Amino acid sequence: MKKKYTVTGMSCAACQARVEGAVSGVPGVEACNVNLLASSLDVVGEFSDEEIKSAVALAGYGISEACDGGELPKKELRA
Repeated sequence: MKKKYTVTGMSCAACQARVEGAVSGVPGVEACNVNLLASSLDVVGEFSDEEIKSAVALAGYGISEACDGGELPKKELRA
């Protein structure tokens, strides 16, 4: 499965690396890519939304499912 998220609170390459490290440690994640400028996170593998959201929130950043077609993002978690 491939899923896209919006991550808030990142301001530098260290933030990007911290989010990538947190998500890479989630069981079942095969690959992840964080785009600092787009505030996006792409994750590939077998995982649950809650595991990804929890890992990002515990790293200190906000996360929501990426929106399509101009809709507002769904519930955002923040540590």
